[in-house]
Amino acid sequence: MPVATFGPFRFDVKTGELRRAGAHVKLQPQPARLLGLLIERAGELVTREEIRGEMWGADTFVDFDQGVNFGIRQIRSALHDNANRPCYLETLPRRGYRFIAPVQYLAESPEELAAPPALEPHRFSWRQLAAAPLIVAALVVLGGDGMAHHERRTPTLPPAGSQAHQQVELGRFFLAKGGRADVLTALELFQAALREDSRSAAAYAGLADAYNQLGTVFVAGQPPGNVRLLALRAATQAVQIDPNMAQGYAVLGDTALHELDWSRADAALRRSIALDDKSAPAHQSYAIYLVTQRRSTEAIAEARRAVELEPTSLRARHTLGWMLYFNRDYEDAVRELQTALRMDRTYARGRWRLGQVLLVMGRFGEAVETLETAVGESERAPAALGLLAMAYGGQGRRADAQVIVDELEERSGAQIVPPGAMVLAYLGISDSERALDALDRVYAELDGYAIFVEVDPLMDSLRTEPRYQALCRQILLGAGQPDAPSESLALR
Repeated sequence: MPVATFGPFRFDVKTGELRRAGAHVKLQPQPARLLGLLIERAGELVTREEIRGEMWGADTFVDFDQGVNFGIRQIRSALHDNANRPCYLETLPRRGYRFIAPVQYLAESPEELAAPPALEPHRFSWRQLAAAPLIVAALVVLGGDGMAHHERRTPTLPPAGSQAHQQVELGRFFLAKGGRADVLTALELFQAALREDSRSAAAYAGLADAYNQLGTVFVAGQPPGNVRLLALRAATQAVQIDPNMAQGYAVLGDTALHELDWSRADAALRRSIALDDKSAPAHQSYAIYLVTQRRSTEAIAEARRAVELEPTSLRARHTLGWMLYFNRDYEDAVRELQTALRMDRTYARGRWRLGQVLLVMGRFGEAVETLETAVGESERAPAALGLLAMAYGGQGRRADAQVIVDELEERSGAQIVPPGAMVLAYLGISDSERALDALDRVYAELDGYAIFVEVDPLMDSLRTEPRYQALCRQILLGAGQPDAPSESLALR
């Protein structure tokens, strides 16, 4: 019997077993049957009456409304899905439900599914984008070194002064601040702009950027496998409306980067800069790509270019400080991040990053003070807590670090706690084995931290570990292209 795959999930149609990145996800039998029905009819409306007929029978006199509601809640909980911003299960009020994620089928046995994931990556299947043919065409063009050339023009924006234009600009403002509440506000603003102007490429590009930010280690608003698909859809729509839009390609490149698809990331990001060399976000994204490839000098140059273009941008200043950190230019990194905090004292992401730099410098007292503030400002973001545990460990406060570990482990049962945050927390209590276990999950789930595992100074204590070295080699190999699109790919 086939196995359905969608995002990072695998669902055995016969047994009702649900797995995420190889790990078993608890789902009761009745909700599992309902999930199987919805997956079988992916993309279609399944009415509540149809659910009743399939699962209870027309002659069964039970409170099936309560049963359906319970099943839907259980499915959403298992998939970490959000009813207001669904990645998988869409509700059509008073009608029924639709499974909206692309589904593929594998002929795998339950025994194969039960095997540990080892170092097999979850690769984003570009065939999942069959409903968005433009990105396939774009990535075919970008697949090699030859770049398609288009006439440059100004990116598509809503008319200046319009409601949609104001919402896009406000969305960008909040997105630059980078906190969880800020990203959610930005997401709502970009969606509101699209309700005003459904042809706004800028709103779609902003929406894609917001989805990607929602899946980062710091924000942790959704599992990254959930939101990257939404980001790709939105970025594709932006490029479809305006094929010369630099920001759209920047988001495409950033998404490919976090899927370890290095060649496509490089091509899309270089395309973004070719379209608009004065786009600070394009230079920021390319800087991040370059540093993951251990090209830190070039990364710093790109980040400096972004700051030159937008001197008042918190995000550009943060990126420059970040790139200097990876190059171990710690004093310069501190200076840039402190400048960002002088620009905005509430910039929690910048304070978190400053604490990270102070931590690797061995300035533990300052790191603790900075990170304790960042934890409060970020509403106890897991990544901020993980760094604070490391800082406590550096001060010899093992018991305080253990309290944080206990909190994160407890929260992971009901909330999204990225494995990247757990790596830091375990290092805070000098538990290398559990840190390495968490790093395996970072890779298996393609957590946002995966691209930095090899270059981050925070990992110095693990560099002699064979497991760490093997993981780095696997990450640097990238996703590969076994199912990469070609011009002959049939879109369904």
